[in-house]
Amino acid sequence: MHLSIAARFRVSPRAAWCCALLALALFSHAPALPPLAWLALALAAASRLLPRGRLVEATRIAFLLLVFSFCFRLWGWQAENTVRLVLLLALTLKWAEAATEREQARVVAVALVTGALGLLRWNEWVGVLLLFALPWCAMNALSGAAREN
Repeated sequence: MHLSIAARFRVSPRAAWCCALLALALFSHAPALPPLAWLALALAAASRLLPRGRLVEATRIAFLLLVFSFCFRLWGWQAENTVRLVLLLALTLKWAEAATEREQARVVAVALVTGALGLLRWNEWVGVLLLFALPWCAMNALSGAAREN
């Protein structure tokens, strides 16, 4: 019995494409992010596995404020690393709490803009590959082409 990844984790194909787009948007910022930032982003993405509820939402907001205060002390509030990490963290946390198709569509729109900003750090073939992969994932996430098998 073969199950697809989407069926194994009980996620719709649309949500799986949204996750792929988020991963590409985060990867597009890889050259500019400090290594410690990936830990915060991984924790934010893992918060999707938590059950829904007000306590979890409050925990996500507290985590965002904690990371912001840490970055503020480390680099200052106007530093590029602080702004970049807090925006990427907010996007990842929004993806983690997105339950409806409308919320996922908002995540797709913001992930496209975020990925486009991250493309400014790349050159040569990686940037071109990301340039084609980001809209492809977005089209699949927003269209009816992503059907359950």
